[in-house]
Amino acid sequence: MQSEIKYWKVTVPPTRDMSEFKTNARESTLETKEENALWDYNHARAHDGLRPLKNLPDKTKFEPVYNT
Repeated sequence: MQSEIKYWKVTVPPTRDMSEFKTNARESTLETKEENALWDYNHARAHDGLRPLKNLPDKTKFEPVYNT
């Protein structure tokens, strides 16, 4: 029996505007893991006075965390 994914560990690489960013993302019927991570990333950008992005930066990594 395969375990179900509980959430995703997300690592956004450093960019010209921000250093490396890490967060956890979840999927739901209303939102993909990418959309969830982008919302969190844009919230951090807004805190730094930066404009929101439409997509996560290239080379963003998603690592699944499984229910045990």
